Amino acid sequence: MTSTHRTSPPNQTKATLPALDIRAPLVAGIAAAIMFSVVCFGVAAVTNVQTGIALSGKVIGGGKPEIVRHAGGGTVAEVKVIEGQSVSTGDVLLTFDTTFIDQQIGALKAQSEAATHQLEVLGAEVSTATDLFSRKLATAQHLKDLERKVAEARDEASRLSAQITAASAELEKAVVRAPAGGRVVSLAASSRGAMLMPGTPVAEIEPASDRTTIGVRLSPEEAAKTRLGMPAKVSFALQGMTGRDAAPAVLVWQSPDRTAGKRNGEASYAARIELDGPPADAGRTRRIPLNSRADVMLVTGQQKLLAYLLKPDFSPTEMQP
Repeated sequence: MTSTHRTSPPNQTKATLPALDIRAPLVAGIAAAIMFSVVCFGVAAVTNVQTGIALSGKVIGGGKPEIVRHAGGGTVAEVKVIEGQSVSTGDVLLTFDTTFIDQQIGALKAQSEAATHQLEVLGAEVSTATDLFSRKLATAQHLKDLERKVAEARDEASRLSAQITAASAELEKAVVRAPAGGRVVSLAASSRGAMLMPGTPVAEIEPASDRTTIGVRLSPEEAAKTRLGMPAKVSFALQGMTGRDAAPAVLVWQSPDRTAGKRNGEASYAARIELDGPPADAGRTRRIPLNSRADVMLVTGQQKLLAYLLKPDFSPTEMQP
């Protein structure tokens, strides 16, 4: 018996699949990605976002009377209110005697004027000495001595200017203002000449506003960037409330001196933020419990979204009672 084997004809070849060309879709995808990135960067480059100081505070409400203290104390110069009188945020309650500070500022200003005059005289001498030196009529040492005196006089003028600024700040601290609107319940002094010890209560104010008030603390660096009336945004970590419920608010009070309570290892300034409206619906702010945590952003300005994404303008900080 013979077996037969079938063989393919020599001219017959195997069928092959067509080659896939992915270059066109790949190029289209890369182009789309580049276009998307360009659009995103373009939008970010022209879109403004608010920037500011991020803080964490607590709702302190407006139910209990507010005790106003003064860190420095001193002799009362003038009492601006009486018990039972209604006051607004920032109204002057009383002032302390500033005779010594006024005299100090006067003396510093006189010294500053003398230092300025000395600078003018030395400047003229340096100009003359420079001309003489160019004609070999003055020595280099003489010119060097004059330039040293000019540098010393400038340092003295700068020092006096800094002292005047510091003394002027003390003048502002001598004015005691109402941290919140309400009714004056009691006063520690009723006439000029009264002596008040540092840290003792100056007045007690019964708040009149039912707006939610948040207490926060500011580091010295943050306090230097703030001002009364500065706008703010507040949100609450409560069930049913999200970041979209952020309410407009305003900085209504800031302590003139650093007070008890530590932030970042140093004494801090107490401040109060008052809501300017409810987070979402009318009346919701009245249901926010006391001591509830609040996230606050004091708005300091605006910057482009792209710049903010590359380098945020603030980082959250915690309030420590």
